[in-house]
Amino acid sequence: GDGDGDGDGDGAAPGEQQSGAAASELLRIDAERATILRNERTNEEVRAALVERLRANEEASRVLSSRLPQSVTSEGLRDFLKLLSSNQMMELEVMQLELQLRMRAHLEAAMAAQLAVRDDAIDRLVEALEANGIPLPPEAEAALAQVQPPEALRVAAVAEAEASA
Repeated sequence: GDGDGDGDGDGAAPGEQQSGAAASELLRIDAERATILRNERTNEEVRAALVERLRANEEASRVLSSRLPQSVTSEGLRDFLKLLSSNQMMELEVMQLELQLRMRAHLEAAMAAQLAVRDDAIDRLVEALEANGIPLPPEAEAALAQVQPPEALRVAAVAEAEASA
């Protein structure tokens, strides 16, 4: 055999295998969390750039609107250009809102995935403790009793948002 007496040929005792798997899982979870945080920062940078572009476009629109009476003498053409400018500003605002919605959807999906990973890691750690005869501390049991699945959190958030609207 492998010297550990468990007959699996790996050289590690059963508890060592489980703690190694738990450590590996924690490293994987930490890497996923870091990726999500990087994506959130990137999304925030994109949003900030779009907000800045929108502000610059609004300023350019104000400048053009102030010059409009001097540069366009036809009242009808001036009204048309004002409407066109207003329409373009609204299109920019719609694009910004759509981007925010997409970013929120991505963030919600990433958070739900992270919560699922967290729940899976907690389940594995509890199983490893139980398999090694280590009782779960009462504080941990109380904390686990308060953990809600991602779908329940989403439903509660939607209900809260609707109630405050």
